[in-house]
Amino acid sequence: LLVSVAHAFHQFDVAERHDGQQPPDHWHLSQRVDEVCIGQHDLVVIALQIVIAHQVYCLQDLGYPPLAAATVFGVFGVAIATGNITSTLSDRFGRVRFFVAGSAVAMIGILLLRASSESGSTVIPMLFAVFAGWGLGTSGPTCYAAMADRFHGRHYGAIQGTAIFSMSLGGAIGPWLGGYLHDVTGTYHSTLV
Repeated sequence: LLVSVAHAFHQFDVAERHDGQQPPDHWHLSQRVDEVCIGQHDLVVIALQIVIAHQVYCLQDLGYPPLAAATVFGVFGVAIATGNITSTLSDRFGRVRFFVAGSAVAMIGILLLRASSESGSTVIPMLFAVFAGWGLGTSGPTCYAAMADRFHGRHYGAIQGTAIFSMSLGGAIGPWLGGYLHDVTGTYHSTLV
């Protein structure tokens, strides 16, 4: 998933290298690639919403006390805010590099949450909160900035609105799906996979 998203976002890098001038004809993405990117975006949002909505319950299921799980959630929120602020660095270092870095850090964080079951220490859940929070905090704004780079013009509002609508659907489906998978399997292991 990360490789295919990076490939699609490579097109944004091409536009950045042309200093705001009209990019060459070969730069334009086909409608099919745009649809794949939108589909990937929807799937990623569903997965992220599962993690956001269920992380406290997941940690409690793993044996962490409620206060420790809530503290991890608070650190996660601060890390997201920090990621939102540092996403402005994508203007300097490039959208693709920053988006891929943020996504990779978020994936490492989610893997740390998955590994939390094997340790009784709160160090791993805190690392999850910092990595996943910062990664998710940077990826969203960087993605939307890249969309603005790619789809600037008078129809940008409709395109941005469509992306936000799909994110809202993921926000509704993700928590429900995570709860359903937990109810069916009795654990969050399958949900985090």
